[in-house]
Amino acid sequence: MNCSQFGGPLEQGLRFLARASSLAFLAFSSYAWPASFDCNKATTTPEKAICANPELSKTDDGLAAAYAELKRRLSPTAFSTVRESQLQWLRMVSKSCVKGDPKGLRGCLLTAYQERSELLRHALSSPWWGLPTYIVGVLVEDRDSGGFENRTFSFVDSQESHAVAVNQLMSKEMQKALHGNDGCNACSQSWQPAVWISKLFVGIESRTEASGGAHPVSDRTCLVFSIDKQRYLTLSDVFVGPEYIETVNRYAARHFTVLKQENPDMTAPPLLSLTAQEFSERPFEGCSGKDGYFVDGFLPDAERALDGVTIPWSVLASKMTPFARGVLLK
Repeated sequence: MNCSQFGGPLEQGLRFLARASSLAFLAFSSYAWPASFDCNKATTTPEKAICANPELSKTDDGLAAAYAELKRRLSPTAFSTVRESQLQWLRMVSKSCVKGDPKGLRGCLLTAYQERSELLRHALSSPWWGLPTYIVGVLVEDRDSGGFENRTFSFVDSQESHAVAVNQLMSKEMQKALHGNDGCNACSQSWQPAVWISKLFVGIESRTEASGGAHPVSDRTCLVFSIDKQRYLTLSDVFVGPEYIETVNRYAARHFTVLKQENPDMTAPPLLSLTAQEFSERPFEGCSGKDGYFVDGFLPDAERALDGVTIPWSVLASKMTPFARGVLLK
């Protein structure tokens, strides 16, 4: 949080937000443990807590080092995205930890800083079409519980046209999350570009882990964004309706028969049935690979949430639109 590590605006942002709190400062030890900033200039509650505690100070140093390493390795354009997410994270952590019980401040800061350090250390991820990618994490407030949930988004560190398209899409999804419009309540969500299609499309894989309630839900969603169309593809972009639905139901029944042998008490899933309008509006949603098109969501059992049906591409080829056959299967 010093100017040399996090940059002046980041430090000022945290100080401004923490200073706005009406909570009294923590009792401050006469000895200040070394931190990533000058403890003689510490003025906010989080800064004083970090300087007063050796474990917090060490964690703060680790976070500063990971942040500095990202700054060294990323392009200026890419790093600006990380920097903005870091500012947002500092605001959320300050709001969350300072507003709580003062006795729990140290533990709250320690957990937040450790998790953030881990994210930044692993922010550089696998290449997308040979281009370097990096992960940006934001905290989103759960308005019901008052807590905060993680969202992570993968960006591409390149100015090539298809990479710019990926980043624009990720930025749009990230803003939706920050404004509470991503439909993800009390959950953690990860968005990353998949490689399996082509540079003309962006395969977005979203993983959601939601806790709480009688049936915690794990979900895996894959959407396909067309760079040319500038929108997500729908089922009607890819498949011929009646033939696709008949094929899906046939493979779902076969899949269910196998699972029922393991669990005789399982209830048969409902058949897929879509009107023409629903078919034209429903996203082309499936986690696909070389083996075929993975269709999720047939089984209602919570513990079977990730079970699904894989339909071979060879079977689907005759059920696909000319557009899909000419582009997705080439």
